[in-house]
Formats: sequence, C-alpha cells, structure tokens
Amino acid sequence: MENYKSVMEALHRKGKKLIVCTHGKKGATCLSEDGVWIERGVIENYEYKDANGAGDSFFAGFLYGYLHNKPIEKCLDLATICAGLCITSEQLAFPELTEELIWQENKKYFE
Repeated sequence: MENYKSVMEALHRKGKKLIVCTHGKKGATCLSEDGVWIERGVIENYEYKDANGAGDSFFAGFLYGYLHNKPIEKCLDLATICAGLCITSEQLAFPELTEELIWQENKKYFE
C-alpha cells in the first residue's frame, strides 16, 4: 500500500490506539497511541524458504509481547523475530518456536 501512512493517520484520528502495517520484505511500521511512528526492518540473516504464515507469526509475536506488558518497540522486535523464523520454514509456523528461542534471537538481534 503506497499511502499506508495516510491510512494509518486516518485510523488514528478515528480513535484507533495502535496501528501496525506490515510491508513484507520491507519490515513494518507502527503508529502508537501517542502519535509516535516506529519502524522495524526485517532480520536479513533469516534464510527465506516460504512466506506462508509470516503475517500470522508476526501478529503472534507482537501479541505475545503485548500480553507480557512489553513496550511497543519490544513487541515489534518479537513480531519481527517470529515472522523471520517463520519464513525459514516450509511450514505455516516455525516448528521449533519456543519462548526461549524468541528471547535468544532477541538478544542476538535487538540488544
């Protein structure tokens, strides 16, 4: 979507508190409740096999962080990790996904 920022701003004006737009190979953009834009790129080290399930994995990673009261930036990190791991598998989700693995990958790429 070329005009994603204007769409996100319109949703924000209508009262949406958190808007996230994914861009596939180009990462994701978030507009927070307080109007802050946050961008995340992809993790280039993940070897692409299949993108099926990556969007759902992104959402699951974001939701995991959100439900654990992590800041929005960390939720995006976790979402990026889950989607990145997903694309390395021919399955709809990364078969070996665990909380421990997510936090190991977080340490490797975001700390």
